[in-house]
Amino acid sequence: MRMGSSVKKQFISLLGMTVLERTILALERSPLVEGIVLSAPEESVKDCIRGLCENRTESKITEVVTGGSTRQESVYNGVAALPGDVEYILVHDGARPFVTTEIIERVILQSFASGAAVAAVKVRDTLKETCNGIISGSINRDDVVRIQTPQCFRADLLKDAMAHAMKDDHLADDESSLVSRVGTDVTVVEGSETNIKLTTREDLLLGEAILSLRSG
Repeated sequence: MRMGSSVKKQFISLLGMTVLERTILALERSPLVEGIVLSAPEESVKDCIRGLCENRTESKITEVVTGGSTRQESVYNGVAALPGDVEYILVHDGARPFVTTEIIERVILQSFASGAAVAAVKVRDTLKETCNGIISGSINRDDVVRIQTPQCFRADLLKDAMAHAMKDDHLADDESSLVSRVGTDVTVVEGSETNIKLTTREDLLLGEAILSLRSG
């Protein structure tokens, strides 16, 4: 069951801190992250500024921009707000607050080496193809991963991929798909099963358990 609260999931409190605050703090802990541009729904921009910028003396947030109707448009607006001399761009979901410094830096360092890198985890379940509700074949799970964020790219590669997508009116699920689409190899690095994206009410319970284990 997806979250039915009128409060957007990024602003839901999770053991005394909002989801978005936890996400931002995770990014700020890494010395490799120099600045953060936050892309938020129009109705949430003021809340973001007040809660994450005005009330904190030390913050890496440099800009809060209005997002779009799709993830791709929101990321595009965020990228457009970056200074022109930025060499690498890290993209991360605001509703993925359990990312660790280790994952963030693995992705960034790999992007320095290859130009494009994403966090991912191996698939543990048996995978089947279906047709009209009937199993029609098997998928080799050794060749399948579940993509997460963060994802990091050399700035010129990501901007070029986004420009091509806009020109072709192409919509993708994530940035790695856009970069792969224009012929750039994207390297996968180890993510974590605890680096979950909060989508359902059950995810909140799992998130509380993750935080409790880490604090214990």
